[in-house]
Amino acid sequence: MNVKKNPNANLENKRGIFFLIGLAIALSASYFVLEYESPVKEIKFQTSGFFTEIMDDLPPVTKPKEPKKPKPLPLPAKIEVLDNISDITDDPIFDSSEDEADEPIDIFEPIEVEEETKPFKFYVVEDLPLFPGCEHIKDKKQQESSFWKEISKHVRKHFKYPEIAKEMGIEGKVYVQFIIKKDGSVDNIIIARGVDKSLDNESLRIVKKLPKLTPAKQRGKPVSVSFILPITFKLN
Repeated sequence: MNVKKNPNANLENKRGIFFLIGLAIALSASYFVLEYESPVKEIKFQTSGFFTEIMDDLPPVTKPKEPKKPKPLPLPAKIEVLDNISDITDDPIFDSSEDEADEPIDIFEPIEVEEETKPFKFYVVEDLPLFPGCEHIKDKKQQESSFWKEISKHVRKHFKYPEIAKEMGIEGKVYVQFIIKKDGSVDNIIIARGVDKSLDNESLRIVKKLPKLTPAKQRGKPVSVSFILPITFKLN
């Protein structure tokens, strides 16, 4: 016996509708779960007693005393300059009638001198350094006069006015500092106060040509002395 089904009671035809309804319900449930916010309870902390106990244990704040200002030291009544540069009166002066200058030389950097070998000031020593041929002079004033005479003669002999300085009309006074060592040789040649590179280089070249001198002596022993030589460049 065959059972006949009513076509209106067949649910297979409505499968698509049921699927869409289920999908809508699932999406609605997911949205509700994501948007739901749980209530946050307010938590109160009691801190007044805790901080009160900490503040009671801290030491009292004290303001540091201001240091007393030191009293200013009294200024000396007189300052004495011992360097030989203050005693210079007649400087070697050279004009443009001399020959042209040699090629410029490099300016030497000052060499640090150890404390135990630090040179004496020129006029402090008992016996001043002497040029060759003046070793017999014993009086200090005569030694000073002889030294200046010979060093001026040396400068005039080797002096050449730089051509570039002539063209530019450069004049001025150059101070060359150097040391006359215990063996009479000249070392540590530097420009103490310069004017122009060409004039400075010419001054260094002249001092480099100094001969070996009789060294200065202190208590009968040779010592090193520092000396500053001013050279004035003047055009006619």
